[in-house]
Amino acid sequence: MTGAGVQRIEGCGGRCWICGRPAVVGQKLPNRRHKARLLCRTHDEAVFGTRR
Repeated sequence: MTGAGVQRIEGCGGRCWICGRPAVVGQKLPNRRHKARLLCRTHDEAVFGTRR
């Protein structure tokens, strides 16, 4: 979990909400129970600072 309260969700399928590429993870925003935004590998690195 990052400082802003955004959680990283592993193993999500679908399309990145930013660019439309295949998603590898999702991000769950605070105060949203069931909604998660999906992220591709590039945007996962940009948001969470992870390298795979």
